[in-house]
Amino acid sequence: MGDLQKYINYIPIVLLSFTFAIIVTPLIMKLAHKIGAVSKPQHLRDEKERGYTTHIHKGIIPKLGFLPIILPIFVVTPIFLRIDLQIAAIFISLLLLTIFGIFDDIYNLSGKLQFLLLSFCSFFVIFAGINITEANNPFTDTFLNFDRGRVAFEIFSNNVSFSLLSIVITFFWLMIVINAINWNDGVDGVLNGNVSIASLIILLVSIRDDNTSSAVLSALLLGSNLGLLKYNFYPAKIFNSYGGQISGFLIGILAITSQVKLPIAILIIVFPLVDFLWVLFGRLKRIKPKTPKDFFSILNVSDTTHLHHRLMSLGYGKRRVAFVEYICTFIAGLAAILLSGLQITFLILSSCLLVLLIFIFLDKIIARKKNNNA
Repeated sequence: MGDLQKYINYIPIVLLSFTFAIIVTPLIMKLAHKIGAVSKPQHLRDEKERGYTTHIHKGIIPKLGFLPIILPIFVVTPIFLRIDLQIAAIFISLLLLTIFGIFDDIYNLSGKLQFLLLSFCSFFVIFAGINITEANNPFTDTFLNFDRGRVAFEIFSNNVSFSLLSIVITFFWLMIVINAINWNDGVDGVLNGNVSIASLIILLVSIRDDNTSSAVLSALLLGSNLGLLKYNFYPAKIFNSYGGQISGFLIGILAITSQVKLPIAILIIVFPLVDFLWVLFGRLKRIKPKTPKDFFSILNVSDTTHLHHRLMSLGYGKRRVAFVEYICTFIAGLAAILLSGLQITFLILSSCLLVLLIFIFLDKIIARKKNNNA
């Protein structure tokens, strides 16, 4: 009963964040319309708006959907947690991302600025002590040590240390998770549902391991995404916009601070991750970047090569696509909790292979469908 009580204690935090998002979202929708942070349908949209070729919605939809996700974290966290160096670094980074996201939703800022800010925020939390120092090797049941060449220093009476290898690995981890989660936001409700499932898995692991700070933050992220899902599920009344980057940033951080093992973290986001890598390599093959500018264009170009686009090409409605992705993410997340060692390794490899085969199979079906219609 004592163990069960640990989990029950976090239900009010989830409900508080959920209720906050439910109440504040209609107000943010009105604010978005007032300041011009909206997404217009195809015939009303300026061609300078990023991603305009893949936006197929009807009507003018408010953006700023990341605010109902982030505001409960700012408001509720100080009630339950002591603000230490790492929490402060997360808050400052989230504040910068929030400010940028508001301006981006109004003025459609460049992808280069977005990448630079995300890089800065990633390094900011890394130097605050949030970094990957080791990862378990599921093939040998040993640990890979990234904690080499460590340098120690003091910030505001807090001892902080890091190694170059750890910094590089943590930075790439955060950037990959950010983009994988963000690129998953292609169909109404998919992002918030998948982030809710990932947050739930991290929450359960954090409670099990008595990691209070990660448990509180993941509970807040879970509740706020569930609350926003009421308005973002098809047909969406508000768009996440910068919510993908912010949720990805938090999921990447929580996977580290909760001490979730790296294979488990990969398994939690295996479907968005494989989708991201598939699309990325496809764009690299098509565009063949030769300059940094070409590379940024790859990160910000819009196309219809994601899994949800393929399913929709075959006649799947947005609701069905969302539920398919929910089920896949939930099964992978549940397996991440129940399995360990070589079992997780086998599941990761088999899941990646299965998703790749699905992509190849869907490509062939879509190509055949186009040839028949030609």
